Order: sequence, then C-alpha cells, then structure tokens
Amino acid sequence: MWGGMRSSGALNKAAVVGGMAVLALVAGCTSTTGSSHTASGAGGAAAHKAKAAPPAPPPPVALAVNPVTGTRDVDVAKPVTVRASHGTLASVVMTNATGKQIAGTLSADHRSWVSAVSLGYAKSYALTAVGANAAGKELTTKSSFKTVTPATLTDPTVFPAASTGSVGIGQPIDVRFDENIADKAGVQRHLKVTSDPAQVGAWHWMTDQDVQWRPKVYWKVGTKVHVDVNLYGVNVGNNIYGQESRHVSFKIHDNWTAIGDVSKYTLTIYHNGKKVRTLPTSFGRPELPTHNGPHVVEFKYPVYYMNSASWGLPANAPGGYANFPAYWAVRISDDGEFVHVNDGTDDVQGYANVTHGCVNLSMANGKWFYDHFGSGDIVNIVGGSPQLPVDDGYGAWNDSWKAWAAGSALHQ
Repeated sequence: MWGGMRSSGALNKAAVVGGMAVLALVAGCTSTTGSSHTASGAGGAAAHKAKAAPPAPPPPVALAVNPVTGTRDVDVAKPVTVRASHGTLASVVMTNATGKQIAGTLSADHRSWVSAVSLGYAKSYALTAVGANAAGKELTTKSSFKTVTPATLTDPTVFPAASTGSVGIGQPIDVRFDENIADKAGVQRHLKVTSDPAQVGAWHWMTDQDVQWRPKVYWKVGTKVHVDVNLYGVNVGNNIYGQESRHVSFKIHDNWTAIGDVSKYTLTIYHNGKKVRTLPTSFGRPELPTHNGPHVVEFKYPVYYMNSASWGLPANAPGGYANFPAYWAVRISDDGEFVHVNDGTDDVQGYANVTHGCVNLSMANGKWFYDHFGSGDIVNIVGGSPQLPVDDGYGAWNDSWKAWAAGSALHQ
C-alpha cells in the first residue's frame, strides 16, 4: 500500500510537472507568435515609408560663356571659354562672320571648352553651346560679340632674326617698331629674354620706335638665347595695337674680337681670347677720326658702293666721292664706319691714318677679316676720340651698365 501510494504520488508529481511544461510551451508559442507579428508590422511600415520618398531630380545644367552676348571691344589675345555646371557640354560651335568654324578644345570631362586660335581685330563672332544634365535634359546658350578695333597696328621686327642662326658676344637684341610707342612700360612687360646659361641684362629705349636689350657683360660663348615679343592684342598707347607677336631663338658663336689701336695703326685679332694675327691698318685722319670704343659688327657685303654725301660731304667737294667700290666691307656703325679694303691706302697702312673714318685693310687682309667676322662680333677702337655714341648702330657697350639700365621704362 505504501509503495503504491508513493508511486501514485510520484506519478501525480510528474503529471503536474509535465502539465507545467506544456503550459510553458504553449505560453512560449504564444509569445513567439506575438513577437513575430510585431516585427512584421515594423518592416512593413519602413517599406511603406521608403516608397513614399522618391529621389529628387538632378538640377538643370548651367552654361557660362565668356564673352557674353553683345560684348564689344573683346580682347583678341584672350580665349573664348564655355563652362558647364551641373552637367556636361554636348557641343560648342563658334564661327566668324563668314561662317568659318573656329577651332576649340573640349576638356576630358566635357565640362569646359576653350577657343584654340587667336581672334582677329575688328571681327564679329557667334557661338552656340549645348549642355545636358545627368538626366539628359538639354540647354542651349548663344553668344555674339565683336573684338576691339585699333586705330592702327604696329609691326615689331627683331634682330637677331629667326634666320640669323648665331651672332657674336657683343650683339644686343634690337626690337624696332613702325609706329611711335607711347606706353613703353606696357610694351616692356610683354618683352622677355631668356638664355642658357642665364645672364643679367636690361632693356634700353634708344628712340620712341627702338628698344634694345644687352647683357651686363658680353655674352658667354655657346649661350642659347630666346626672345619673346608678345605684343599681339596689346595696346601700345593711343589705341595702337601690336600686329604680330615674334619669337626668336639664336646662339652665341665663338668670341671674335678685334682691337684697333689708332696710335699704332694696327688691328689685332683675338679668337676666344687668343691672339691670332695683327693687321697693318689705316684709320680716320685727325679731322675725320674713327670713333673710339666698342663697335659691333652689323652687316657685311662683298662690295659696297660708298658715297661721301651719306655722311655729309658732297661728292663734288674736295675729298668727296661717289660710288666708290669698297670690297669686303664690314659695317661697324650707322654713320658710315666700315672695315674694308682700300688699295689706295695700301702704302700707308701700318704707318698713318688717312681715311674718312673707316678702317682700311689690304685686299688679302680685308678678305681674311671678312671671312672671320660677322654680326655681333666686336671691333674695339682704342687710343683715339671721340667716343662712339650709344645710339650709333649697336653702340650699347659705350654706356656704363648703370647708364644703360637707366634707359629702361621700368626703371630697373
């Protein structure tokens, strides 16, 4: 009986425990089902909200053209530009008054366009640009404009020229204009000289139409020189504009220097600092002396016909002459000084000065000098007077460096 009672109690206890487990399982199922329903409801609300907020449309493309339509007196030296924001450029077409298309360059990202050629003076242009935003919606912008109209143009010429090749150690850079320059400082800001190796130098205004640059000391042999005259589109004063820009390169050849001693009647030749020969010479007589100081070779001619009237002495006056054939003539100043052959002075060369100011040599010596000297080489006359004026030919080396630099319009 006791045993049965105990068994029966144990079973009842197990039944109770089992019943609690079932209740717990049922409760757990109920709780899980409720939690799942709640999560499903939150997800549905989030999805509903996402569908309710569609993305904003892209902003429209904006195009900026410079110059804007209607602009007058447009600077011909500045490029025409088109820029796109909030999109890209689909096409840009620019034409002149005859309908010819003007070349331009489109950037890699298609957001900008720049004209690739200089504009002409007093010309009309038209431009049409098409851009699109990210959605492909297009916008078309147009511009028409006219460039500046100068009163006249001035054409700069440069020596040494592009065809010169090489010059001597004394050659100044000479820029000449066919109009008077009112804004000298403005012009100088558009003139640039670079050299390798670099050398210090300065511009000096010789006249209103002539500006020259020389280094502080003679050029170094082998120097490579480049000159930029960037005057196209530049107002040089009084509404006169530069007709063209010029870009010239040249090289400095070997150092050929002649020292002419009027007191010794000799012309001594040096090549890269080494004396190579001394030539008997006749210089200007006392009343017509050869100028003292460094002369720079300008040009040379196998034969040059000379007239005394060119320097003020009439051909029919005592001592005058016309069409005198000077062989192997090398010009060293603008007022008529040459190194040349004159067989009429052969007997006194090396003994007396009897010329009209030129440097006379024999036929053999004159030919040798002609063959070895060229533009930019130095003929330095010593022992006489008066001094060669700085504005006589290339007399630049007859000024001190301080005086030369003071001739700059920018006050170096």
